[in-house]
Amino acid sequence: MNGQEPIAQAPPAEDAGSQALADALRSSFFIVKIIMVVLVLAFLGSGIFTIGPQQRAIVLRLGKPVGEGQSALLKPGFHWAFPSPIDEIVKIPFTSLQTADSSVGWFLTPEERRQNAPMRPPRDRLDPATTSYALTADTNIIHVAASVRYRITDPVTFYFEFTNAAVFVTNALNNALLFAASQFPVDDILTRNQTGFREAVTARMHDLIEGEHLGITLEPPLGVQVSPPLFLADKFNAVVTANVKRDNARQQAESYATTTLAEARGTAATRVFMAESGRSR
Repeated sequence: MNGQEPIAQAPPAEDAGSQALADALRSSFFIVKIIMVVLVLAFLGSGIFTIGPQQRAIVLRLGKPVGEGQSALLKPGFHWAFPSPIDEIVKIPFTSLQTADSSVGWFLTPEERRQNAPMRPPRDRLDPATTSYALTADTNIIHVAASVRYRITDPVTFYFEFTNAAVFVTNALNNALLFAASQFPVDDILTRNQTGFREAVTARMHDLIEGEHLGITLEPPLGVQVSPPLFLADKFNAVVTANVKRDNARQQAESYATTTLAEARGTAATRVFMAESGRSR
């Protein structure tokens, strides 16, 4: 009123506190947003994983495999999936060909056979505690072993519909060996019809695998080995040697008989011809 400017009044204390609180909240929200972005990136980044050169992987999304057949298999390299508990990564050892070895009927374990372990010295009696045998159709005992190669054509079925499908393959091979051995006499298995015995093992193996739908394909041929019992190997070898000598002697006799008969027929024909010619003259 007297030519003096009005004096500016300071804002109320309550307004200053509210402003400071608002500024603090804005700073806090900004920091929280940054933390949330970092957490989201870390969460998504944790879904990156690698698969080794001798591995494959299957993604289980909420417990269900992603994809079917070969498309469900992730190949070696970097991959991404939703982190747990959404996705679960199941890595499996994988080669182009899987191998199964029989575990019955032989005098060495599968591990010893793979390592080319030397043969055990023969004993003078049966030893079922450490050695396995197969029974033939004529109630003889022999040793049999086999190995099979197979490809996994349906990994989801092979790994998730069976407790241990690889063990089933081994058991099926054991079954095929023992079943086929029971259909052939010992001489056929060891010498006379090894091809038929091998084909019987293969056919039985195919039937068992196809019947269970394991999701695999067998790769021929099956590797089948046969051997007489070790403590009777000398006796069997003597029989085989005698059979070989018998067959050789029979072949020589048949060859001699064929040659002698041919010569006799030729001589007879010549004499008849000469007699006919003399009579005609």
